[in-house]
Amino acid sequence: MPYDTLQKVIGLTDDKRGTLAEKGVKFSYVPLKDNLVDYDEAEKILRRDQPKVVAIQRSRGYSTRKTFTIDQIKEMIAFVKKVSPQSIVFIDNCYGEFSEKHEATEYGADLMAGSLIKNAGGGLAKMGGYIVGKKDLVENARLVLTAPGCTDEGATIGNLHDF
Repeated sequence: MPYDTLQKVIGLTDDKRGTLAEKGVKFSYVPLKDNLVDYDEAEKILRRDQPKVVAIQRSRGYSTRKTFTIDQIKEMIAFVKKVSPQSIVFIDNCYGEFSEKHEATEYGADLMAGSLIKNAGGGLAKMGGYIVGKKDLVENARLVLTAPGCTDEGATIGNLHDF
């Protein structure tokens, strides 16, 4: 399962207001087997659901599994592209930034996002995160995450006093 915060965003809690579920987004997931991807089960779900997006959570979140390595993510991406080539592969890279020599976008991930205020990113920015990947997908994310007509502006924390 995704980590707690993301479960709320998806709509896996009782309160569905403002969630992806409320917007009609369907969700399914592949339970890990011995803390690794169960590729047989993943193939069944990919063929059954033909998802628009396959999200891979690199960090362990609050679970006890190890964080996925870039080699494991590379294998996951190749698997998804083989079984479900129409799917967009999205990597939740939070806590994975700068931890290895390569990033998932070098191995076929279509879109990746992470934090600029946690772990290696701590101190780079007072707030926010990043989105990288295919230009059209980054643009789509930008349009969803900002108000129409305001996609070139961001927070003005540089002009405000710290509390």
